[in-house]
Amino acid sequence: MALKPKRKALRNPSVFKNKTTGQWVCEYEEFDADGKIVPRRKSFKQQLKREGKEGTPQEQKTAAYAFEKKLKREQERAHNLSRTEREQKVLSPKQLKAAKTAFEILSRLPKSKQDIIEAAQRYVDECRLEKDSPAFEFCMELFLKDYDAKNPECTYTITTINTMRSRLNPFRRYMLKVNPKIKIGEVTPQHVADFIKSLKVKPDTRQKYLSYISQFFGRFSNPDDPHRFLNSNPASQAKLQLLLNDKFVLKADGKNQTRIIRILQLEESRRALRIAYEQRKHGMLGHAVLAILTGMRSSEIYDLSQQPDIWKNFIKLEEGILDIQGFGKLKDQRAINLEPVAIEWLRYIRDNQLPICYKYNPNGRNMRYANFRALTMMPEAEGERYVAIRRRINQQKPVTVEEREFIASRQKDLIEENVDAYRHTYGTNIYYKTKYDLKYVTDQMGNSEGTYYKHYKGKLDHPDDYKKFFKLSPAECVE
Repeated sequence: MALKPKRKALRNPSVFKNKTTGQWVCEYEEFDADGKIVPRRKSFKQQLKREGKEGTPQEQKTAAYAFEKKLKREQERAHNLSRTEREQKVLSPKQLKAAKTAFEILSRLPKSKQDIIEAAQRYVDECRLEKDSPAFEFCMELFLKDYDAKNPECTYTITTINTMRSRLNPFRRYMLKVNPKIKIGEVTPQHVADFIKSLKVKPDTRQKYLSYISQFFGRFSNPDDPHRFLNSNPASQAKLQLLLNDKFVLKADGKNQTRIIRILQLEESRRALRIAYEQRKHGMLGHAVLAILTGMRSSEIYDLSQQPDIWKNFIKLEEGILDIQGFGKLKDQRAINLEPVAIEWLRYIRDNQLPICYKYNPNGRNMRYANFRALTMMPEAEGERYVAIRRRINQQKPVTVEEREFIASRQKDLIEENVDAYRHTYGTNIYYKTKYDLKYVTDQMGNSEGTYYKHYKGKLDHPDDYKKFFKLSPAECVE
């Protein structure tokens, strides 16, 4: 039996610097009108100049790699289409050939009469089989490559990268638990809806999760995207399903509920600073002081730690000012007036060359910070027990059912309103100290008045505790 001739395949495009011209180019292959493979080479300097750019070597390199990425996507789409044509069972080879010929003829019609082409194309698309779609895990990896700080082509901020990954990774784990080999075309709206309902968060947070999942599926269901593998977005369908059948999953039930703002009271603040001092070499003291005694956001503290000349450009102890210059989650710009107790702690950190933030891992677990939160947000004995059990779990050592139930029961102390308890602590105490001067407080915190009242205005056990709070110096907290 004669073997079938091997299908022609294009070589992968490549990017390199031309030694003769010194320009960055992309070398690739394409099929001509007769189906023959023709080598091509493209440079980018003149194109960049026409776009109003300088055409520097770095700009050329970036453009070359972007062009290479686009070519690879187009080649993969063509390959997938070819494979789909070979494997689909709707049309016979003869019918398929006739359909392609018909499309070619119809494409020559005037634009005003090409609606029939779109209708026929939609019909062909609907015939695509689920088995032709790639693995869900592959698509997730492909999508998240654009949200990778190590990727030179990534244009997103570290905050956007972290948020996207923190929303999608739980969904990824959920789907792989359903079926480790599930394909993206096999993910149904019910899968998405079940995941959203499983989240132990508030309705507005579930909305955010669903929004990011919709972005993921939107990438592969967009007709204009070369990696389109889906005919519809299951997340969009899941949202409609939830709004019709389980509306309180995505919307609050409207009942008036008492909102308790979690802050550290006086003795809890003292204990938190003492625990942070014990972990000072790991950056926990710097983080605790900046959060509890200046009201900085965690994202601002991390971004500050990445800046050059921190003690000269940002933390100005002699002037009593901490400058936040457009970094952190909200890209805020404000000047925090440092209280004397904060200056004393920060001077100690500077003089002893201690880090101002723990070693933050944006793509993984931050156990040191998680343990610190447990020790400071729970009663002392419970916090220590919680950390000890968590360590055993992470080390894959056996734990009892009762211990696992204890861990689950204490999770509420570390989520929702409790997430920003350190920052809330500063906001509450400074509010009391200024005799309820809300404008000054919101300027220092970087919030509107409405946001402050909704999220940050806690209550002290005693109205005069703020006086002792702003005296929690190193001498007061450390034996």
